[in-house]
Amino acid sequence: MILWGVFLPFFCIAQTTEEEFALYQEISLGINFNTNGGVLGGLSLRYAYPKNDKTFHLYHLEVVNVKHKKEAQFASAITGNSFILEKLNYLLSVRPSYGQEFILFRRYPESGVRLSAVLAGGPTFGVIKPYYIEYQNSGVVEIVPYNPNIHNVGNIRSNASFLYGWGDLSLQMGAHLKAGLFFELSQERGSVSGVEFGTVLEGFLQNVPIYNTTENKRLYSSVYITLHYGLQK
Repeated sequence: MILWGVFLPFFCIAQTTEEEFALYQEISLGINFNTNGGVLGGLSLRYAYPKNDKTFHLYHLEVVNVKHKKEAQFASAITGNSFILEKLNYLLSVRPSYGQEFILFRRYPESGVRLSAVLAGGPTFGVIKPYYIEYQNSGVVEIVPYNPNIHNVGNIRSNASFLYGWGDLSLQMGAHLKAGLFFELSQERGSVSGVEFGTVLEGFLQNVPIYNTTENKRLYSSVYITLHYGLQK
């Protein structure tokens, strides 16, 4: 009985510590901001589950807009509405990836911050969608794919709706690799919220014709921040 009384506190501490540092499956949605994507870069889906007490398996799916560095908004001389001069196509990068999340600093279940290093990569499916404009031709307004070589700037009325052009998609294959840090900030068990930031390197098999210039390229790099919110179980 005496020995039990001596060792019981240590047993309880060990059990509590193990419970405090337990790892759980996590699934979350994210909003992405990156240096190639404009105001809103894209959306993401993240799923992680424990590999051991220091590492998560990480599955990730991102859909991100990639813009050319020269893109700029111009005002139509007819309507005053905006359009992007010389833009040929949108590029949407669809990035399924697998990686590892390495825990650098654990947190208690009800408070604190978990800090992890993230390394992941996989294929990139580059979805190329034509850029459509409203164009006034001899008094008739048409919605057409923008071709700077034949369309007079003075006759452009505005961007067309993003809904146009989905029947004219093409695909460019590539690959990506990303490295970053993930701060998990949840205050209670059962939910997960956090911020991930880092860098992405992405390459395609050919130059992607986003803009009417010889400076289109097939290699892209960007810095990103993704805000995550989801469930933990």
